[in-house]
Amino acid sequence: MKVPPTVSPVRARFLVAALLVLTGCTGSATTTTSSTTVPIATTTAPDPCPEHLCVRLELDPGAVWSDGTPVTAADFAHTLEEVPTSGGHDREEGGVEVEVLGDHELVLRVSHEAVPWQSVFEVVLPAHDPGPTSGPLTPTGDGGFRGDGFRIELVEVDGVRGVIQALRRGEADLGWIPDPPVWAVEELSALEGVETIVSPGRDWEMITFNQRNPTLQPPLIRQAVAKSLDREALLDLTVRTVDPTAEPLDSTMWMHGSGVPVEPYPHSHDLEAARSRLEEMGCSPGADGIFVCDGEPLVLTWVTTAGDPWREAMVERAKEDLADAGIGVEVRLMLPEDLYAGEHLFGDGWDIASFALEAQADPGAAAELYLCDGLVNVGAHCQTGIAERIESGLLATDPEERREIFDEVDGEFLRQAAIIPLFQRPVAWAFAGAAPASEPAPLEGPFEVAVELGRDIRIAVVETPGDPATTGPLDLLTESLRRVLYRGAFRARGDGGYEPDLVVDFEVIP
Repeated sequence: MKVPPTVSPVRARFLVAALLVLTGCTGSATTTTSSTTVPIATTTAPDPCPEHLCVRLELDPGAVWSDGTPVTAADFAHTLEEVPTSGGHDREEGGVEVEVLGDHELVLRVSHEAVPWQSVFEVVLPAHDPGPTSGPLTPTGDGGFRGDGFRIELVEVDGVRGVIQALRRGEADLGWIPDPPVWAVEELSALEGVETIVSPGRDWEMITFNQRNPTLQPPLIRQAVAKSLDREALLDLTVRTVDPTAEPLDSTMWMHGSGVPVEPYPHSHDLEAARSRLEEMGCSPGADGIFVCDGEPLVLTWVTTAGDPWREAMVERAKEDLADAGIGVEVRLMLPEDLYAGEHLFGDGWDIASFALEAQADPGAAAELYLCDGLVNVGAHCQTGIAERIESGLLATDPEERREIFDEVDGEFLRQAAIIPLFQRPVAWAFAGAAPASEPAPLEGPFEVAVELGRDIRIAVVETPGDPATTGPLDLLTESLRRVLYRGAFRARGDGGYEPDLVVDFEVIP
């Protein structure tokens, strides 16, 4: 695809990434249909998919691309060719296949049942022409985007300070800064005519344990660590420096604003209870106050990323809390590319790790990290029965059933202290003019918010050097744009279920 010469290099890379680089799509479309999900039906016919999960999908006959061409099953088949890996399914490994039965009917075959089949077509691409879109935005051809009666433009800026300068000079209408520094929030809040909102973002800060270490396999040891930590103090040192109203995250799966009731976190700060759990394990305090378990001092290696002021402040405070409970900590700060390397984070050499996960609307993303036979199991947490419950939750199509299953899994993760959730890293939003009626949701990016505002918007875009282990702002912008350019078969909801988008009817063939 040729980029118009009026488009700058940054804007060109952004547009090309949004329109072409669609591997790893995780968003869901914002355009809805009036259709409802039908109950799962069973069939008595011979099983057409003995080694697969089969789903018959009926598509919305009224769905069209922006050029008026109808959306058909051929677009779904084309999407698998363009996006070989989607929703955790790998076509090239035989993980997913499509059989086109007609213009608006197809059969989806999925061999890896531990991944929800609704996520296969999170985005559907046009087969007849790469240009048309299906969401509420359409590219204008000059680097901008057109909605229903409004236009969105990108304004390139140099770093976080450039966002502030563009708003101050009236060159931008919307500023969006993930994980904002304190000084940036202060300067944004001082701008005249600009409304600033700091809200929870999609990055979930957490602590996990490496259960490859036999010492950390008993839940009582992990619970002792969890009860040693003063999470309120950790929030005061970090997220509350920019958002004083920030609350601790009390779930491993449900995000702030998801609308899902969350049970109270089970491991309140209690040093006496922490010591009691260690004693229950047969450990006893040594001469230096550190507990000794099976003849070895309980000293744990805590790894986190270097150069992150919040994580460095957290680990130092956590070290003090654990020492008060009789648990020693050796802190190891690592470069992100070293910490997140597969041979390290998914291997030995650490006992406790603190980092952020990029949350998804569907809780299965978090649960899959603890599937014992999955590709990635961060903490080697393999409690009997949990994997089976996770897999049943991933396959459940009824929203209530799905939520109940993941509530149960979430409760077990928390009770056993497999994960210690801390907080959602914030996002700073700055609006020249009226802000949206409600606080932006954690998974929303600037394009979804601009569409909601429905007026001409200039978005300040920051280009930052890409960190190989994290998602940069430009990538998050691309994901936000993708969600408003293209519809999908289903869209994930914050309560753990899926809603049909391009699909109006479906049948799961057991």
